[in-house]
Amino acid sequence: MSARRSHGSLGDLISTLVFSSMALLAFLTGFGALEAGETWRAAGIWFTGFLCFLGACRYPLARLFDAMAERHS
Repeated sequence: MSARRSHGSLGDLISTLVFSSMALLAFLTGFGALEAGETWRAAGIWFTGFLCFLGACRYPLARLFDAMAERHS
């Protein structure tokens, strides 16, 4: 288990907000690409937005992974 699991610093908050904002922007931009008939581009933008969303959820995901690892140990 990592030594640092408390994430309440200003830097953590800023990076989470940036990841969330970029995920939302990519989600909306994907619709614009889809309306322009660029299906593959829209899919790529949405995939990138999904990865940004996962980046915003990195701390809860790490806690979930730690809980699962402890349960199986």
